Amino acid sequence: MNLSGVRRAPFAVLLACVVLAMSGCSNQDRSGGPEEDSRHVPTRPSAAASDTAVDEQAMHAPVDTCALLSADDQFEVIGAEKVTGVGAEMDPGDARLARCVVAGNDGVALIYYGFSQVPGRKFAADLRRSADFRGTLTPLAGVGDEALYVRDSKYGFDAWARKGDYAVFVGSGWFQGSQATVQQLLTTLLDQATPGMHEHPIQVPRACPSPRSKMVTAAVGEVKYATGHDTDEAGLLCTYAGKRVRVSLAAGRSTRKEVADGYARLKAGPKFGDDESVEFKIVPGALTVLEPSVYGPWASTFAFKPPALIRASMNESIDSTDGRDIRFSQAAFRRVNEAWVRNRIAALS
Repeated sequence: MNLSGVRRAPFAVLLACVVLAMSGCSNQDRSGGPEEDSRHVPTRPSAAASDTAVDEQAMHAPVDTCALLSADDQFEVIGAEKVTGVGAEMDPGDARLARCVVAGNDGVALIYYGFSQVPGRKFAADLRRSADFRGTLTPLAGVGDEALYVRDSKYGFDAWARKGDYAVFVGSGWFQGSQATVQQLLTTLLDQATPGMHEHPIQVPRACPSPRSKMVTAAVGEVKYATGHDTDEAGLLCTYAGKRVRVSLAAGRSTRKEVADGYARLKAGPKFGDDESVEFKIVPGALTVLEPSVYGPWASTFAFKPPALIRASMNESIDSTDGRDIRFSQAAFRRVNEAWVRNRIAALS
C-alpha cells in the first residue's frame, strides 16, 4: 500500500455570523403587578463572546490542504527546484487521505503532505512494511503522541505523526528530507489540526460535476469522499470515491502542439501486458484513447478545437487488503468518460 504515494482547489474558510444572545426583559414591579412591556429585546454580545464564536466556527471549517505548509516550509525539502503545479487531491492508495502535491517537471511529486479524514488513523504497520523494502524506519521523539519516518535508501521519504485522533503525513518521491526538517514539518501540520479535517469529506471545486449527479453516482455509487483542485497551473481535477470504486476526472487548456505531443508520447510509450486500447471520437475535433484495463480503465482525450487535454480513470477507493478483486464496470466508465469529455469541451469552447 502506498501510504502517501506519488500523484488546489482552494476552499474558502467559512466564518459564521455571530448568534446574538437573546434575553427576555419585563418591567414588573416587586409586588407582581402586570407587565408593562413583554417584548424580547436583543442584547449586544461582548467582543470576547463574538471572537469565541468566530474561532469555534473556524475550527470546524473545511481545511485547505495546500495552505498547511508555506512555500518556505516546502523549500526545506525541495530547495529551488522548479514547481510546475500545486493541487489538492486524494491519495492514490487511500481515498480517506487528503493531500496536497507540489509537482515539478514531468509531474514528479517534489513534496506531498496532508491528513487523514478518518479519526484515529493508524499507520505504524504500513510504514514498517514499507521500510522492509524501501529503507530505514525511525521513530521521531517529541512530535505528537507518535511519529515515524521512513527514509528511502536512494531517494524520497515518508513520515507520519499522530496527536490524539489527528494523523498527518509528509513525504517526497524525489528528495530525502533530513530528520530535523521532517520533525519540524510534522509539528507544523499537527499544530493546525482541527475538527474540520474530519467533518468535510466531500469538497470539490465549483467547476466539478456534483457528487450527487447521476454521472458520478452511476460510476461509484454513493460518494463517500470527494476532492480536487482548479488552478491555472494544475488545471481542473475532480475525484469521487464510493465504498469500493473511485473515479478521477481531469482537464486543462492546452495548445495544439502540446496536444499533438501528448498523443505522440502516449502512442510511443511502453505497453504493459496486452494492449487493448481503442481509439474513437466522442466529439468532432478530438480523439479519445481508452484502455479497458481490468486493473482500472482509463482514457485520454486529445482535443484540438479548443486545444485541451481531458482525462478520466477508474480505480479502487482503497488499495485492497482483503484479497478480493474488484470488477470494474467498463460500461459505467465509458459513460462517465463520454459525459466528462462533452462537459469540458462545452465549458472550454
